[in-house]
Amino acid sequence: MKSIIGLFSLILVAGLQVALHPPTTPTDKDALTYLLEEEKLARDLYLGFAEQWGAQVFSNIAQAEQHHLDMMTGLLKTEGVALPSSVKRDRTGEFTVPAIRKLYQQLSTQGAQSLQEALRVGALIEETDITDLQQRTSQASPAAQAVFERLIFASGNHLRAFVRNLEKQGVTYSPTVMSANAFEQTLAGEQAGPGGGCKGGGACANQQEGQGKGKGQAGKGCCKASKP
Repeated sequence: MKSIIGLFSLILVAGLQVALHPPTTPTDKDALTYLLEEEKLARDLYLGFAEQWGAQVFSNIAQAEQHHLDMMTGLLKTEGVALPSSVKRDRTGEFTVPAIRKLYQQLSTQGAQSLQEALRVGALIEETDITDLQQRTSQASPAAQAVFERLIFASGNHLRAFVRNLEKQGVTYSPTVMSANAFEQTLAGEQAGPGGGCKGGGACANQQEGQGKGKGQAGKGCCKASKP
């Protein structure tokens, strides 16, 4: 059974590397819509895994992904891009991008195999989110860049959380999308905070996710990274 699950995981990873990326030459509208639904994919999957496995890490990060989805929704409105029907109706597992729709089904199946596989899916999604957002940042408008930087920083926290939880399961996670160097830097917390501020520790969780005091403001001070 383990070998079957392992093979299934490899197949899905290969598919994710191809499909879970914005097209190489998209219009700004296409790219923003893709990145919006990518955040919805993460939220929908984590909510499902939280219910299925009862792991707090999924509940915590699903809440953060809802905030990210709200941020991307606001960005599309700012950029004058119509929201896709999937976000307007906000039904679990509904997407307008065919590749993301297919991946939702595949990754749901993978995550249903075991808690370890669900955690692997989470880590894979977060490193892919980081990579996709980084690739789009230089081409984005100033407003989009500001949002992307915050999402990249938050995804770094999420990736660390999933890796820690895998370690508790006796699993060492290896990156499949990020370079080994970028992955290690992210695990060490060596990434610039929103606006280029913090390194090494991260912004405070409530500032970073736009909750509580300082809502909507990038964290300017450094404190311990959040541990979902």
